[in-house]
Amino acid sequence: MVQLPGDKSIAHRATLLSLLCEGPVTLTNIPASADVSSTLGAVAALGVDVARTGDRARLARRGDVADDVVVDCGNAGTLARLLFGLLAGLGRSATLVGDASLSARPMRRATAPVARLLGEDIVTLSSMGTLPARLRRRTATSLATDTLALDVPSAQVKSAALLCALSVGDVVLVEPRATRDHTERLLSSLGVDVDVAPLPGGGARVTQRRPARLPGFTLALPGDPSSAAFLLGRAAAVPGARAVVDDVVLSPRRDGFLRALVAAGVDVDVTPRGERGGETVGSVAVRGAALRGIDLPAHDVPDLVDEIPLLAALLATASGPSRLRGLRELRVKESDRLAATAALVRAFGGNIVIEGDDLVVAGGLRPGGDHVFVAVALDHRLEMTARVLGRILGRDVRTDGEGCEAVSFPGFVPLLDGVERAL
Repeated sequence: MVQLPGDKSIAHRATLLSLLCEGPVTLTNIPASADVSSTLGAVAALGVDVARTGDRARLARRGDVADDVVVDCGNAGTLARLLFGLLAGLGRSATLVGDASLSARPMRRATAPVARLLGEDIVTLSSMGTLPARLRRRTATSLATDTLALDVPSAQVKSAALLCALSVGDVVLVEPRATRDHTERLLSSLGVDVDVAPLPGGGARVTQRRPARLPGFTLALPGDPSSAAFLLGRAAAVPGARAVVDDVVLSPRRDGFLRALVAAGVDVDVTPRGERGGETVGSVAVRGAALRGIDLPAHDVPDLVDEIPLLAALLATASGPSRLRGLRELRVKESDRLAATAALVRAFGGNIVIEGDDLVVAGGLRPGGDHVFVAVALDHRLEMTARVLGRILGRDVRTDGEGCEAVSFPGFVPLLDGVERAL
């Protein structure tokens, strides 16, 4: 049984809500990831007292959220996009900056919908539409529109708009494709009136009513399913091998990787054990199998977008071909993950091609061979994928990003070693 660090996506959201809550927020099982540390630093810069001991933190706002400050978002894209929406709703001026990797990632996809909600062009980005982002102070206290159709299926974009609306009014967001719903679940657990209705074609209508207040709360963060995937994936590719993770998020918008494993022939057993922060929590056990190829439809991608590189690597060892469809969103992650995933699999000798926004994986990659070097562009998901595929194939792996997995999963290698010994 493996104990996982707390879910990074939920940690970002719960920490940012400390800027709006009337009482203190207490979080436990906080992941020691660099991204979450950036979020804790951001709320501290904006006027929250942060008392952290180990994996526990107490967050208490001192008064009004600070104005005219510079906030360093590090490498955390979720932080930058969600914080933009939250501060815009409050009318605060601020400058959001990030490291070189984050400063190359598109931000207008999040700033434009919030600007449409408020009816004001309130942000200045670089000429490339990237950080630094400079928010100007605003005085309007209501939304210019209460209904907004989102152009891209992105949980970060949706959440930026929802966090903005918490301070200024009721809102209806229409998603072209349903995405992760951690924001909606956490807010609902705090008493906010949030309704999610499915739409034909896989979209969703999210209706949120402005709350009179947000109370403080205590939350033990459940385990991160995206982190769990890399440990479960190692066992999944070994016929008969078994791995179990406990206290992990089981919500439907995060189980896409498990569904893909089942399609590939892996035995997956999911056991719900309760609910925390609006999330279903429980254990997942996998028993490995000789993988078969799959055809992953585009509408499933939002439910495993962070696990696509790992899934493609696993399917490179399958007995038949696979096609992963509709992966455009991967082009705007920490790296161009679509191109980088293909390059990673090829570095191991796999046959994989990009066709439009699809990855086509031939399968048939077998253990054996010498050491391999993989360029991961300091992308934590690619770094972990390379390590897992190296273990599966019995290859000694070197990368240009050793240690960058700490962005999301500090301690990953020792836990992977533990899974390896148990196989």
